[in-house]
Amino acid sequence: LYLDAGVSLLAPIESRPMDTIGLGLAVERISSLFRARFLRDRTLATKQLLELPSYEAVIEASWQFKVGVTFYLQPNVQLVLHPQAALIAHDISGSFTPHAVVVGMRSSARF
Repeated sequence: LYLDAGVSLLAPIESRPMDTIGLGLAVERISSLFRARFLRDRTLATKQLLELPSYEAVIEASWQFKVGVTFYLQPNVQLVLHPQAALIAHDISGSFTPHAVVVGMRSSARF
């Protein structure tokens, strides 16, 4: 199961009519069958009882602002709750990171 939603607001500040702010959310459920098989295999390999959350979620905030005539910059920050790719790809003997913060910058030009 996967669900995402987002909103954006054009001209959040009167003096910056070409700016846009946005907020997004994405949530995905990890199937109970996958979790059971993954945990069984990990437990057999490590002899440790592990937990695997039942979902992953991302919350993102961004601000796109105009720089010059045709150039835009868009910084964004994401909070990733329960990043599952890290669990699956991680060294079996290591510990897992429950959350992650991702910071980025996008640039674009409009002609």
